[in-house]
Amino acid sequence: MRSSKLAAELIRSLGVSSNTARKRISRIRPPLYKFPIPLLPKNEAFIYHKQERGSERFWKALLRDMEETNSIYSLALYGLEGRGGIVQRSSFDVISGSPKAQKGQVPVARVLSNLIESRLVNLTEIGDLGECIRLDPSTITDSYPSEKHFRSRMVAEDLLLEGFREWLRKLGLASYNAIDIRDIQKAPQFSTFFWDICGPSYLLPLVKNSATNTAEGIPGFVVADVFCDGELGVKNIQYLLRKVHVLKSQKNLARFLPFILAEGYTREAIHAGHKSGIVMATIKSVFGEEVAGLLKSLIITLKNAAEVAASNPDQISKFIDGLRNIEGKSINLRGALFEMIVGYLVREVEGNSIDIGEVVFHPETGKPAEIDVRRVKEHQQCWCYECKVRSAGTYIDTSIVNKWLSQIGRIKAYHRSERRFRNCKLGFEFWTNVEFDAEALELLKQEKTKRKKIDLEWRDGKSVREYAKKASRRSILKTLDEHYFTR
Repeated sequence: MRSSKLAAELIRSLGVSSNTARKRISRIRPPLYKFPIPLLPKNEAFIYHKQERGSERFWKALLRDMEETNSIYSLALYGLEGRGGIVQRSSFDVISGSPKAQKGQVPVARVLSNLIESRLVNLTEIGDLGECIRLDPSTITDSYPSEKHFRSRMVAEDLLLEGFREWLRKLGLASYNAIDIRDIQKAPQFSTFFWDICGPSYLLPLVKNSATNTAEGIPGFVVADVFCDGELGVKNIQYLLRKVHVLKSQKNLARFLPFILAEGYTREAIHAGHKSGIVMATIKSVFGEEVAGLLKSLIITLKNAAEVAASNPDQISKFIDGLRNIEGKSINLRGALFEMIVGYLVREVEGNSIDIGEVVFHPETGKPAEIDVRRVKEHQQCWCYECKVRSAGTYIDTSIVNKWLSQIGRIKAYHRSERRFRNCKLGFEFWTNVEFDAEALELLKQEKTKRKKIDLEWRDGKSVREYAKKASRRSILKTLDEHYFTR
């Protein structure tokens, strides 16, 4: 328990004074210890017996005391829980509830380092999603948050960020070309805090008069945080309530209008958010019931991509058509669905079984490699397909090809170490909806000649279209023509 509770217990049970109780606690010796990382406010200590260290009871008591004291670390953990227990590094800056730097406040970098050191979260690299933070299953959850669920959620989250930005633009709530959204590298900043979306606004209630510029005045800001999956409780939005509370106490700060967008909220969360002046928007209220349902279904579908691609490929067209209005400039949705299209095509044309979105590890170095689509003919063939979607008018260059080539060694080593694939012929193919530039093509030809022990092939948009003609479902070819080759 925390030291203030222990002091109260000593006073109650032994009848000592508060001063004596504090002195006894300050002089504790083994087998009693103070948790070495400061996770409680006001420098309060967390006291434990060495036999309890790392036990379930230990972690539950620590989390309880963090919550009861409204510890900034507790707010970050519940914000992380609201995002499914795993986020990109830039997203942690948003849901931590801590500023980049501000006098009297714990900066977000220290919050993260202390949580990692305490083993409450861990830092991990997840392929193209980069550096990610996730709850540690040995302390908080029973198992690692699902990586497949995380990937599918990131596609939906990206759609919502783009769609909500378009919604703000259409209503004129913020300056059209100045609305910034979070990406893999960084999150936009208003004042000392990070947000999913941030943009200046010249709406009358948000503008401050300016002595030097009476025509326009000082703009206010619209800020928003976005959650795509699940109902948020009051604990999950405490981080946001704190951001708003700290900002409201700052002097000479620009006026701002905070939003939160999520699938839904508990009654307590709605009450707390409204009390703090936050617009509690739902996906249904902003985009309509049909889009809300499609987004929820999309997450489930992408988690089970191989199964859906094999049994119900018409779902792919349904998502692209139904989510067109909020897709904006996002390419992540089309990229994820392109993998399903490739999975369907190679299974339909070549036969065999498929896997989509597999992550494998080099048997010696432990370094990961991602396989977009894998086709397996038991004990005979194992073909791995890289799927890359680009905007019309662009090309696949050598940097993209080299990144793919660098993964092949790890993928090959993994399969050679597994009994199921040991005697299989290995093949690697790169599929895209656009063309390769001249240098990339030359590189591919050189590598094909050099790599004698594997098959190395590639398909540009035209070649993919020709291959798609071999499949029985014409709807897939129609989807490719409408959304991938003439975008």
